[in-house]
Amino acid sequence: MEYLQQDRKLGLMLIVIGLGFTVFGLLFLLDKGFLALGNLAITIGLGYFIGFVNFGKFIFRNGITCFASFGYILGLLLILKSHIYTGLIIEMVSFLCLFKPVAGLVVAVLKFIPGLGGIIDIIQK
Repeated sequence: MEYLQQDRKLGLMLIVIGLGFTVFGLLFLLDKGFLALGNLAITIGLGYFIGFVNFGKFIFRNGITCFASFGYILGLLLILKSHIYTGLIIEMVSFLCLFKPVAGLVVAVLKFIPGLGGIIDIIQK
């Protein structure tokens, strides 16, 4: 059981590192190296956090998510090929399409954060 918790800790750590690399990539005027490392770390971190088998089932469960997964990979490749703006836009749209089914759960969890919950309530009205 401890092994599963270690995988989740590693996944969460990789997600945080990936977000950090992405922020550095944006701060350093869209540096493609930081953005690519951030995207890879987030993707691998999600795989560790929810398990690679479940991650594969989540990504390839129907046509919309297969299209979104392809778009995410295409956006990553475009960033590596120095088409940063196009790659980021394709990646953001694909990411939103991919995680649209769990958006309600994320909002429900964020409502319990002090201060942020009130802002979310105001936005939803």
